[in-house]
Amino acid sequence: MNIPQSIVRIFIMLPNGQIAAQLRDNIPGIASQGMLSTFGGGVDIGESPHQAAVREMEEETCLKINYYKMEFITTFTHPKTQKDRKILQKNTFFGPE
Repeated sequence: MNIPQSIVRIFIMLPNGQIAAQLRDNIPGIASQGMLSTFGGGVDIGESPHQAAVREMEEETCLKINYYKMEFITTFTHPKTQKDRKILQKNTFFGPE
């Protein structure tokens, strides 16, 4: 599995105050197989994290979110290991306004 250098995560707040989660497919090779996760994924080359959040939201939920309604929450880096090579993965969190 190739670990992207930059990912986005999106929190969806339901009208009743609960946070929606995604049940990941149980397909070999994908991250967090069969687990609950936030929505999101890798940032493509030439794409900003903000653009990636809007794209991932549509790909994973079929919901079209206005770019300006996707609110930035925070960014942090997280150390990951891929084939004995350590990388720092940038994680950017968003939530609909």
